[in-house]
Amino acid sequence: MKNSFVLVLLILVISFNTLQAQWVKLNGPNLGSAACVTVINNNIFVGTAAGIYISTDSGTYWTLLSNGPNTSVRSITASGSNIYAVSYGTIFLSPDN
Repeated sequence: MKNSFVLVLLILVISFNTLQAQWVKLNGPNLGSAACVTVINNNIFVGTAAGIYISTDSGTYWTLLSNGPNTSVRSITASGSNIYAVSYGTIFLSPDN
């Protein structure tokens, strides 16, 4: 009985450790907090107070979109080839993702 308890406890401990998510800090844009993030066609888009940053290499390098909204972006989503960004009371559309 004692061996069964130890075995069950050991299995639970091993299972718990393997089920935890592993997070890795990326070299993200360091302009304050990110309001939103989305992945479109393997590109990562992050909405910040300065506009939209894009990473095309899994988050190693980031570029502020010079042709994107130059205002605080609160939400980003895509539908087909269209990308939508939402700021305070304004919706922006980019038809060429």
